[in-house]
Amino acid sequence: MKTSTRGARARLSPWTGLCLAFVLAALPLLAQKTVSPAKAKELFLQKCALCHGKEGQPNAIFAKQGVRAFADAQWQKSRTDDQVKTSILKGRQGTAMVAFETQLKPEEVEAIVKVIRAFAPVKP
Repeated sequence: MKTSTRGARARLSPWTGLCLAFVLAALPLLAQKTVSPAKAKELFLQKCALCHGKEGQPNAIFAKQGVRAFADAQWQKSRTDDQVKTSILKGRQGTAMVAFETQLKPEEVEAIVKVIRAFAPVKP
């Protein structure tokens, strides 16, 4: 006896559907979020350069007010990446450094830290 498959639908178990839904929902989270070096430099110029200078060296007026010189190797050695990220996100109380946590995404903060580190690479 010959059976026809015309019009028949494949049956998926409930677990298969659930797993498929989970994978599809997780795809955006799995996508690697990175910022290009050019975009990172652009963000630094937009958000940081006014005070810290285009090349990581503040002008004399800002320097007298205590604005950090990112081009200073001693300063670079004295701060961890996490400390720099915290300063960017939370600002620095008692200074002109404002918080950027509502303006920058985590991957943008990471990218800005890389730009800051490039001004005076610390040699091992």
